[in-house]
Amino acid sequence: MRDYELIRSKRKTIAIQAKDGKLIVRAPMRATKKEIEATLARFDPQIQKMLAKNIALAEQRAAFSLNYGDSVLYRGKKYPIVARSGNRVGFDDARKEFYLPPNLPPERIKAGVVQIYKMLAKRHLSERLLHFQPVMGVAVTDFHITNAKGRWGSLSGKKSVNFSWRLIMAGDDIIDVVVVHELAHIKQFNHSDKFWAEVEKIIPDWREREKRLKDFNHRINAQNWDVDWETAAKEESAMFTGDNLAFRWHFAVYKTILSSKNGMNIYRGCLHGCIYCDSRSACYQMNHDFEDIEVKRNAPQILDDQLRRRRLPCMIGTGSMCDPYIPLDDKILYTRQCLEVIEKHGFGVTVLTKSVRVLRDLDVLKRINEKAKAVVQMTLTTYDENLCRVLEPNVSTTAERFHALEVFRDNGISTVVWLCPILPFINDTEENLRGILDYCIRAKVTAIMDFGFGVTLREGDREYFYKKLDGHFPGIKQKYIGAFGNAHSCSSPKEKRLTEIFTETCNRYGIIHGSNKVFAYLNKFPDKSGQMSLFDMEDYLNGGEY
Repeated sequence: MRDYELIRSKRKTIAIQAKDGKLIVRAPMRATKKEIEATLARFDPQIQKMLAKNIALAEQRAAFSLNYGDSVLYRGKKYPIVARSGNRVGFDDARKEFYLPPNLPPERIKAGVVQIYKMLAKRHLSERLLHFQPVMGVAVTDFHITNAKGRWGSLSGKKSVNFSWRLIMAGDDIIDVVVVHELAHIKQFNHSDKFWAEVEKIIPDWREREKRLKDFNHRINAQNWDVDWETAAKEESAMFTGDNLAFRWHFAVYKTILSSKNGMNIYRGCLHGCIYCDSRSACYQMNHDFEDIEVKRNAPQILDDQLRRRRLPCMIGTGSMCDPYIPLDDKILYTRQCLEVIEKHGFGVTVLTKSVRVLRDLDVLKRINEKAKAVVQMTLTTYDENLCRVLEPNVSTTAERFHALEVFRDNGISTVVWLCPILPFINDTEENLRGILDYCIRAKVTAIMDFGFGVTLREGDREYFYKKLDGHFPGIKQKYIGAFGNAHSCSSPKEKRLTEIFTETCNRYGIIHGSNKVFAYLNKFPDKSGQMSLFDMEDYLNGGEY
């Protein structure tokens, strides 16, 4: 008799399958050994064929590897993988090629291609959703790209649609039938005749396309696209890709993660590329390249241990120095794990970020807010989208951040905007200020943090900033040197007028402002009811300390 792994459950019949060259039998709780082995004997010829086919598939998957010069599928067509100098990854629509940094080993090449696929899938599938929703008279509430292997798409009861990134390798005819399939479930949640009638209204040849999808599924299953991020996260140094960037990171050992004021920075270093970043300053003693991200090993476990020892809950802040939502966090999920620890122990949280990646953790933030208090803070520097891509090139644009603020508003989570820095001679205009304030008003932010209208420059930060000024704003560096010399604080010559506009607007719309008042609001931990009293709010507005 063959060796097999037996899995019992409440099922009614015996099922036989092969996985990784091994035989797996799923049987009812009451099935006897004799009945199971009789079933195996009866189907032995079929089992032999199934095992042989499974072993061959496993060998194909084990041999799958990618290198420069290989071609991969995108929307049903093959395109080459090429090396391109620099640290960016992506798909070149003009040259029709996938490009990655040079000298990457095969596993890193595969990781890079997977990240490009995810970006392409998000772009193309969002376009197909926008196309088919009005045609079918339906609307989804949310849209996600997933790592699912066995399901091309799915729809939740709340009309949130998910698609596997692997779908982007299929031809457009297959992609469209999967999109229409999921949208049809909004009207008919099962696979009844009425459901297929809805599909047929849009795609008359859906049967032929479903057959092609099945064939495509067999073809892709023979390729091992799995990237073992967990194993990679255990390495001391690694190259990853995300948000169209390639970057390095490494672990460092820490005994604690919370500062004396309950601040928490999970990472040291950043990929946003902001030309003015104060965290580059030498005083912070980062003994590694700023773009080589230092990860605090076991950060969630360290936080869990520290919070367990606390007698009273309080507000925990993160992101004041280094953004917790850098591309790397999608791989190791330390920020989400830390939020889950904060929720478990009943603490509150304030998160400061420039990335709409924070929306990924909306569910956890809502749970924290229900039990205690959650505040999402976002930096808004410029209303001009083109200028934003110069000042903050590798992160969400101002408009994207504004839309994220609206999402948090609609989900009952308080938001705070950091209005800084305002760079003299660059974005210190009334038009820019009024544009940002308009975003704040529309998003109904609770508070705006400002430290005056200017920028601070220190050793390390100043040199990087001046280098970027030379590249993007010829002549402006000389203005800075002439106006400020080596001063730490560089205030805009328009500061008085900008302050007047800012103060008048905040007062008119009841927005908390002034750093003392805003910090008081952020640090205030609510009572057990989770509600702020009228007297508490009056204390905030009067700059009370807690």
